[in-house]
Amino acid sequence: MSNAQPILSKASLLTSIAAWPAPLMGWRTSFVAYAQVPPRCNRLCRSSIRSGHTSAAEGIAESWSPSGSNAVFRQDGIFSWRLRDCVRLGSAQGLSFRRSSLACIENRHALGIFRNRVYAGVLDDLSPRASLLETVRLSRGLTQTALAEVSGVSQGTLSKVETGLLDLDPERWAAVADALGVPVEAFLEARAAIVPARVFHRKKKSTPKGALTKIGADAALMQQRADAILGHARSELRRHDLEDGFVTPQEVAQDVRSELRLGQDPISDLIATVEAAGVAVLRWPLESLQVDAIATWPAEGRPVVLVGEHVPAERQRFTIAHELGHAVMHNDAGGDEQERQADAFAGEFLLPGRKLRVEWPADPSLETLLPLKRRWKISLAALIRRAQDEALIDDRTYREWSIRLSTSGMHRREPDPIPIEQPQALTKSIAAALDGGTTIDQLARKAHMLPQEFSSTFMEEHA
Repeated sequence: MSNAQPILSKASLLTSIAAWPAPLMGWRTSFVAYAQVPPRCNRLCRSSIRSGHTSAAEGIAESWSPSGSNAVFRQDGIFSWRLRDCVRLGSAQGLSFRRSSLACIENRHALGIFRNRVYAGVLDDLSPRASLLETVRLSRGLTQTALAEVSGVSQGTLSKVETGLLDLDPERWAAVADALGVPVEAFLEARAAIVPARVFHRKKKSTPKGALTKIGADAALMQQRADAILGHARSELRRHDLEDGFVTPQEVAQDVRSELRLGQDPISDLIATVEAAGVAVLRWPLESLQVDAIATWPAEGRPVVLVGEHVPAERQRFTIAHELGHAVMHNDAGGDEQERQADAFAGEFLLPGRKLRVEWPADPSLETLLPLKRRWKISLAALIRRAQDEALIDDRTYREWSIRLSTSGMHRREPDPIPIEQPQALTKSIAAALDGGTTIDQLARKAHMLPQEFSSTFMEEHA
């Protein structure tokens, strides 16, 4: 144990924790090592419980805990928490720890870390390198063991680096960077931790969990790269609360239309519309991952949507609108109910019900529906579903149309297909930078990428 005498009183802990910044809430948990109050401090905790301070202690644990389970004050007096969150968040927020908030740390390795980084009241800034290493590794689809094999840096060392417990010398950082295909400066010059964001994905039920982990890392990196290219800017979009069902997804869709000044007319170019609102959109190779799209929106950052290159034009528009619905309505990825809500949002956002009720033909047929499809740029399947949602057709008619579209192959190959929309904001910003004298190498380094990957990611499709 440290020679410094820990303070575990209710007052000192409350004073220290009350001064911590709000972003502690919602911080992710990802570190397996944790510290526990040793027996002699447990006696003090039990004494506090007997004095009626149990609820206060539990409240302190809740304040420590980003997820509600990261810090635990149990009835037996054991107060434990994970360390990585404190280290990463402290670095990102410039947080200073007081000795009184450290309580008693039994784990000697953890104690050494805290002595080295916190004893003077300031944390070392290892979290940017740690979070970037983990995120790039996951985006490459590598385990720590696999990265150790190709880099020559042991798995144990990589684990400590990713958890913010250890730094590497420049030579080993160069080996790791080479194995991951990124410039070593990405790690050596990292200044801000990659903030875990709310991630939503339009996927199939058979999508492997590992694939979602990889694409989630891709999205996190893309958020950082988009800011590097486009600059830091807040989106025009805002988040909406469904208020436990008192607000419908359709109402939120109308609110978002109003916020984006779209009126009730068809959206001629959906990607251009959301890009103008501050959303970064990129077509991405997602077919092998069985994912149509993924969206992420950090609390203080730019929304990012990665949409599958394999997705046809009509489905792409609905998919982007679906992801937009997730971003503005939901706090994190959920289950089937959230998917239904996002679908309802997308349908109303792309084709408002009040307009459909006016334009729906008296005798719907393929010939009378195709003009509607072209005007609103949605698939026939989505059009039929919107008609059912608005009670313009009954369930039996909806099933009949669904069977017809399926058996004829129109659900896979739309008749009279619309042109596919292409993202433009990132490529235009890059072109402007190049015209201004910035080089590809400079842009790539700013985005933590090698020039070849930067060009293939952002430029080749539109060259």
